[in-house]
Amino acid sequence: MASDTTVFQDYTKQYYNIDDKEIIRISLDDQVSKSKLLPLKEEKIQVKKPPGIAHYYVMEMLDQPSAICKALNYGARFKDGGLVKLGGLES
Repeated sequence: MASDTTVFQDYTKQYYNIDDKEIIRISLDDQVSKSKLLPLKEEKIQVKKPPGIAHYYVMEMLDQPSAICKALNYGARFKDGGLVKLGGLES
């Protein structure tokens, strides 16, 4: 499981895309219908993991706190009354 196909391009040539709000169960006994599998377009990008990180998924989990802080502009988006101000959405 990954948020980007480049992380598993060395291991498979097909993938299943999980849609928004879709819930799936992963089991060794169940198989995905071949009609739902998509061909993986190989990219010339190599994912570099920092030393001590065995898998890209671990790296993504360790990046989550920083990504959330960046998305919220380190608290600068919070306004009085508990509102969040997002730029570019003014009418």
